[in-house]
Amino acid sequence: MSAHDHFVPPGLFTLGTVQLGQPYGLGSARMGMDSQFAESILDAAVTAGIAWLDTAQGYGESESRIGQWCVRHGARVRVVSKLRPLASVPDDEIAVTVRRAVDESRHRLRIEKIDAYLTRAVDLTRGSVATALRRAQETGRIGRFGASVYTQEEVEAVLAVPGIGVAQIPLSVVSRSIMKQSVIAAAADRGVMVFARSVFLQGALLLAPSDLPVHLASLAPIVGKLRTLALECRVPLSALLIAAVRNTPGVYSPVLGVDSPDQLSELAAAAQVNVTSEAIEAAIRIGLNTPADIVDPRNWPQA
Repeated sequence: MSAHDHFVPPGLFTLGTVQLGQPYGLGSARMGMDSQFAESILDAAVTAGIAWLDTAQGYGESESRIGQWCVRHGARVRVVSKLRPLASVPDDEIAVTVRRAVDESRHRLRIEKIDAYLTRAVDLTRGSVATALRRAQETGRIGRFGASVYTQEEVEAVLAVPGIGVAQIPLSVVSRSIMKQSVIAAAADRGVMVFARSVFLQGALLLAPSDLPVHLASLAPIVGKLRTLALECRVPLSALLIAAVRNTPGVYSPVLGVDSPDQLSELAAAAQVNVTSEAIEAAIRIGLNTPADIVDPRNWPQA
């Protein structure tokens, strides 16, 4: 039996909801959106058959807006949420801090049990944090617990934590130099659900080369080649980028954020396009030598 068989089908993708709660990314959502527009995106997600939402305490109004929408529409979706960083919290305060954080997220989301709850890798590897999350799991507040990671080394570190059941990793055609396929497969073999974020590198991979911001100018030749490949294969660029992630062994679901209901519908259509393995392999080859400082948004200039 596959480690994922007892979970709901992942659907076309997981909807990332940071845009629903605060300004984010390189698209129109960088200006923010009101609650009514955010709910229209959630409506479109349900129509498209999206089964999972990804949110966090640190995503502004995201958790609250999801909770309000669920109550109004009687919807029930699967939710991944995340703790705020715990570096400043001493070990003897972790149990109370984590319990309070989980309960606050449950209250905002209007649900009894959060399906998956994540923290940072550096936090999860603290014994007190893992213990507190296991306690939340045992008491039925959360389903699985795990970490949102940035590097292969962090994946390897959190896999050593007893009871880990979910990991969120950055994965795209340009991130293979910092996230090897073997470590993803190893996580899945351990029964860990792997969600892949940054599929479009916060939208940068979908921009025309001439529209890339100055700090991402070195991406221009790579984006240009990817666009040419998509044209040659007669598939949307978004379909090519999604397929490259969805077809990576061990990935349970890609996490995609959108700026509008129309964009969600477009991505839902793109996620259903048949992309050949040859096209996927060609896209990955194009992105293989992308500099690590470009791939990791933590290295980008902060606005």
